[in-house]
Amino acid sequence: MNILVGAEAKILLDGSLDISEAILSDIQVLGIAEHSFQGDVSMLVHALGRAFESYRSAEFARVWVHPGLRLLQWQPMSPQFFQEAMRLALEHELYVEINLRYNLPPEPFISFIPSSKAVVGVDAHSVDEVKRLGEIILDLESTIADRSSTRAKRGDYEAR
Repeated sequence: MNILVGAEAKILLDGSLDISEAILSDIQVLGIAEHSFQGDVSMLVHALGRAFESYRSAEFARVWVHPGLRLLQWQPMSPQFFQEAMRLALEHELYVEINLRYNLPPEPFISFIPSSKAVVGVDAHSVDEVKRLGEIILDLESTIADRSSTRAKRGDYEAR
């Protein structure tokens, strides 16, 4: 088993993250979270794009964690903004978390994530939660692999 060191950082209004350079120098995975964002929906999408771009050349993996937790709260326009944020994440080569605690991203958007960029997160806060979600992880892994295979056969997305 490989264990990686990671940190979750909240995105700020200007697209920067609330994390120090000292911590960034010690991690292998950076989780970019939107759940505490204080601006409006268009500001959030812009800030996400800036954050995704800012760390593009970093040596650590970048993951958009709990994607849509804040973004999808703005109705009725949130799906179009979420789709734009998803496009930005994939364009900037981020991994996208499929979060089992919050069931994010919504089912229709999971199919946009290439299997090579999908990360399953349980967001568990106890051992019992990890055990309970274990079967869901295995089922989801199978579903993602099946969908990616089907899309590749149909040519539904470009190779990245």
